[in-house]
Amino acid sequence: MTNRARISLTESYRTPVRYDRRMSIPNTSHSAPSALGVPPRDAAPPHGIERLGAARLATERTLPIDPVLGALLGAEGLVRGQAVACRGPAARSLAIAASASAVALGSWIAVLGVDDLGVEAVADAGLPLERLVRVRPGADGVRAWADLCLAALDGFELLLTCPPGRVPAPLATAIRRRLRSRAGCLLVIGDPRGLEIDVELSSAGPSWHGIGPGTGRLVDRHVEVRASGRRVHRGGVASVSLPGCDGRLRAAEVAVSDPIRTAV
Repeated sequence: MTNRARISLTESYRTPVRYDRRMSIPNTSHSAPSALGVPPRDAAPPHGIERLGAARLATERTLPIDPVLGALLGAEGLVRGQAVACRGPAARSLAIAASASAVALGSWIAVLGVDDLGVEAVADAGLPLERLVRVRPGADGVRAWADLCLAALDGFELLLTCPPGRVPAPLATAIRRRLRSRAGCLLVIGDPRGLEIDVELSSAGPSWHGIGPGTGRLVDRHVEVRASGRRVHRGGVASVSLPGCDGRLRAAEVAVSDPIRTAV
């Protein structure tokens, strides 16, 4: 009797569910909220809360740039994570003009290893000096300069620099990775010297105006600016005043290059 009682007691506590070999699991990825109040994945976020995707908005992917240069680049601004080389006789003025709009709207810029940059000319170009920090790398060579570049990219959206020498491939790769991960913009004056460049803004044919035969003063400088590079959607050439009579970039005309001829 004892064994039979134990058996009947055990059987009475079994779960009254019959299991079959085939068991289906309901798909709840697109179902209504569960009993616990957890909304499904595709449910709309609450009012006032935006869902952040992997891609940034267009305004967050770029930094503002002068409309003249933006027309040459075929973009609304400087693309974050890219390096721009400014070359030619007006390389310094071109780099300042390319970064002035972003700094004027709140970005900070670090100037590394460009000791002969005129502060008054920078202010006349429309770049606020209170958001500019100058860094001198010293005479320790390319390695010390690269370390300062990596540190500056951690804290500044814009970095304006001139490599002191040939940059070895490992250092160039490290700078490139830091530039992309921090979503900054690198402006290089002159020869990149081993740095990977996405966009090139080159200047040529400078001519100063305002001086007559024995009289007058320098008013502005006309140069031709050309945009090229693998990240340029449409190449172009612009005749500009850099600097203009007020110290800023002024456009004369823009001529877009023929894409067929450029490819040839």
